[in-house]
Amino acid sequence: MHLDLDVEALKQLDPLSILNKIISIFPKIETKRSEVYTILAELCSNALDHGILRLDSSLKNSISGMTIYYEERAKKLAALKEGFIHIDIELKGNERDPLGGVLSITVEDSGPGFHYQKKVQELKHPNEASLRKLSGRGVSLMSSLCQSIEYQGRGNKVSIIYVWNTQNK
Repeated sequence: MHLDLDVEALKQLDPLSILNKIISIFPKIETKRSEVYTILAELCSNALDHGILRLDSSLKNSISGMTIYYEERAKKLAALKEGFIHIDIELKGNERDPLGGVLSITVEDSGPGFHYQKKVQELKHPNEASLRKLSGRGVSLMSSLCQSIEYQGRGNKVSIIYVWNTQNK
């Protein structure tokens, strides 16, 4: 499946609910719905909030900051003049396990990207301060759920592979 979201679509649609409904059609993924939802939520929010709207996730480090974050998100989204998100999803069965499967997702946004090499290093060697932050944990969460996560280009394109089978219920 390929989904292209332009400015008007980004303003009017919730891509996460669309993708969640499409993915839920496939009965084999039913037992992994919450994990897949988490992955989709992180990919979509990172692309829109940080890629296109360029919101600072450090605002989310406090309760009052969360309010400011979402107020700023609404303002920036309403004023958005350009931008896009491309989403490619491929869902395949698992040859070794008839109840398992492989989900590949690639999300690309029109934003400037980020220094993903630094984030990858933080994942490999977390420090105490990064473990206490309320923000910036989405990449770590996706890494724990996915078989692979790969950033490309300037950090505005990410591909994940999520594998499930009956052995990892």
